[in-house]
Amino acid sequence: MTGVAWLADERLARHTAWRTGGACGAFVVVHRREALADALTAAREQHGNVHLLGAGTRTLARDGGTSAAVVRLGTDFARIEREGATLRVGAAVPVPALLAACAAFGLAGVEGIEAVGSVGASVLLDGGWLAAGAVRMLVRGKERDVALEEARAVKNPIVTGVVLHLVPDAPDAIAARTGARRPAMWKAPKRVSLRDLLDHSHLGGVRLRDVHIPAVAPEVLVNAGSAPSRDLLLLHACAMERVARETGVDLRPNLHFLGRA
Repeated sequence: MTGVAWLADERLARHTAWRTGGACGAFVVVHRREALADALTAAREQHGNVHLLGAGTRTLARDGGTSAAVVRLGTDFARIEREGATLRVGAAVPVPALLAACAAFGLAGVEGIEAVGSVGASVLLDGGWLAAGAVRMLVRGKERDVALEEARAVKNPIVTGVVLHLVPDAPDAIAARTGARRPAMWKAPKRVSLRDLLDHSHLGGVRLRDVHIPAVAPEVLVNAGSAPSRDLLLLHACAMERVARETGVDLRPNLHFLGRA
């Protein structure tokens, strides 16, 4: 199929942020926009289930693998096109790259997005997308623009991009309002600081074999070697238990899981 890279029995550890994950039925990278619908159809016919994987900063692939086809958007979906103060942004663009581009263009309106993954996942899951005039989705085999609220109400959506209506501003001012983003592993209740809970529970520096919680960024987990997913999951659960014991606050996982344990 032109514009599609298809790898059978590919280990997900080669493609995920934490370098974990067993083999999937097929790892499919769709580079050409016109090939997306046919690639998804073929993947479903051959493997039954299809999982769309962005940057993988919130998806933990388990070591047991999956028989599903895992699809990633490639070249045509990793572009930012500008027309005045309007941007058309592909779903595969990393959010930090979008924020840097907006600062360089002198276009404000997305500084509040707190994510490090892909635009496609963030537009469905995160706040800060008030400048989104439309979300581009695959609907019945064709791309169409829908409102943000409509996109978030769809079950198993295939987001291919977003249209942003931004406001000109000084690049330095935009950069100053754009803070560092980290892929937090947990969600705290509203009006409670996740960082304060983690610091109070003294989680920075805790280590389980090759997995550790950095002292400078205790909201993340780092795989410093080739740790299996079970080690990340164990440290993730232990951190939630310690926070509950020390503070009385129950955290929620900020992770999606892919594959068998």
